[in-house]
Amino acid sequence: MKRLLLEETVAAAALASGALALLRLHADAPASLLSIMALVVAVAFWARPAIAIGLAVAGAAVVDVYFLPPYGFMLPGLDGYLTLLAFLLAAGTSAWTASTQRAETRQREALIAQLRESESVLERRVRERTEALSAAEERLRLAARAANDALWDCDLIHGVVWWGDAFASLFGHATTAPTFEQWSALLHPDDHDRIMADVMRVLHGHDEVWRAEYRFRRGDGSYAWVLNRAYVVRAADGTATRMIGAMMDITERKEAERLKSDFVSFVSHQLRTPLAGMSWMLELAADTGGLSDQASEYIAEARESAKRLTSLVNDLLDIARLESGRAVAAPERLPLDELTMSVLREMQSLIAEKGHAVSVDGAAAVAWADPQLVRQVVGNLLSNAVKYTPPGGRIGVAMQTRDGAVQWSVADSGVGVPRAAQARLFERFYRADNAMAMEVEGTGLGLHLVRLIVEQAGGHVWCDSEEGRGATFSFTLPAAPEGGATP
Repeated sequence: MKRLLLEETVAAAALASGALALLRLHADAPASLLSIMALVVAVAFWARPAIAIGLAVAGAAVVDVYFLPPYGFMLPGLDGYLTLLAFLLAAGTSAWTASTQRAETRQREALIAQLRESESVLERRVRERTEALSAAEERLRLAARAANDALWDCDLIHGVVWWGDAFASLFGHATTAPTFEQWSALLHPDDHDRIMADVMRVLHGHDEVWRAEYRFRRGDGSYAWVLNRAYVVRAADGTATRMIGAMMDITERKEAERLKSDFVSFVSHQLRTPLAGMSWMLELAADTGGLSDQASEYIAEARESAKRLTSLVNDLLDIARLESGRAVAAPERLPLDELTMSVLREMQSLIAEKGHAVSVDGAAAVAWADPQLVRQVVGNLLSNAVKYTPPGGRIGVAMQTRDGAVQWSVADSGVGVPRAAQARLFERFYRADNAMAMEVEGTGLGLHLVRLIVEQAGGHVWCDSEEGRGATFSFTLPAAPEGGATP
């Protein structure tokens, strides 16, 4: 706007200068000359510069008395050329200013139209996104209601937990946002330390998914068994900022599992006595002299079958005791390196048969746990590593103590575990498809028993694997305190 005003001022000054010069030098010039000059400049403001300049030349040629009778044709003097030049400059400047202003006006109008179109598009997109978000929220609410899940979102920065309406219907809690401490206070006292340690492990580690089963206090004071699954949101530096998850009431399932465990325990107890008698009779038969080779072979196969059946019954009894809480652990200072070497010596014949290279790495790690139960854990994991690794493979055991916990890991170069199977790997009777395809003997109880023992001891067990590239099974246990004190 300032530039346009300046250009208009220059044009007006040029026109005034031309008119004053004409009047000063030629007082006999007709007064109509000034009117025509003003008219031409006005026309030039609305016309193209070429038209305006043409009009200026024509007007000067027709009106100027220096070119017409009664004097006859004569060339104008220097003052006439100066006057004509001033007139042409005024007309040209005025025309150029008008053309520039019209172009900028059209540009502004086009920009305004473009902005209005962009605003319309933006409003449409915002409306569509809002409608899509509302539809997604409605689908989420309906899905959560159909799945009988209670959704929650924990802001780890401010320590505030948001939970959905399902908490009122499932557990009898108001939908007001509790703090993280208030949520943790609703955990069953027997599960509190285990769950909090597991949550801290996930938050301070690199895992993105957390899953746990525990007892949660209802509004009326009773406890419900829940399955809690959560996804951890991290900042760019890896710091956990939020946990978003869903809780499912699995009380009925747990009760069914308890009844099933009681039944399995009863049946297993009833089977143990006749199995012991069968094994004893088969041993006597094997020691009897004068048997044919075929009879000896039959007895050896029967003894092997009885041994497998006895192992299955023992596993079922152990699981039943652990799930029902009847198993009483006797924790003590447990050097994991010594226990690991003892288990490896027992498995030496199997390892040598398959030609595996086994290595043990890590400083002495002392856990606080029941030696017999942990021996089952180490034995199961090492046995799986040996069985599911092709001949001539590599098996590495590593131990370390960190943040008040002992971590034990075994890595193999075997068939690995498919990603889709890893979520169910520690369930009872579950076996991955590629494991069954190898026709390796197994019941699907070993890893389930491992999980029960480790979690009862206050630890955590997990698997890192990629199919065809081996697997690493790890577990943690509380580290033994210094000086032999009891935790």
